[in-house]
Amino acid sequence: MRPEKTLVKNYGENATDRVIKLLIQDSHLSISEMAKQTGKSHIAAQRALNKLRESGSIEYNGPAKGGHWIVKEKP
Repeated sequence: MRPEKTLVKNYGENATDRVIKLLIQDSHLSISEMAKQTGKSHIAAQRALNKLRESGSIEYNGPAKGGHWIVKEKP
């Protein structure tokens, strides 16, 4: 018998969708925290953020440490 996996996968939802949902809930998340909560690598979370920034969906406001994300377009 196979053991059940504890990590829940969100089929049909890509990394950018998951990241934007997390930022709506908590605008002070770090990239590392986003990666942990989405189950993706640090690089994948960074790539998703870059796509969202380029599309104008989000922006970062404030200093590198202590700033926050602003979600401009909600899904």
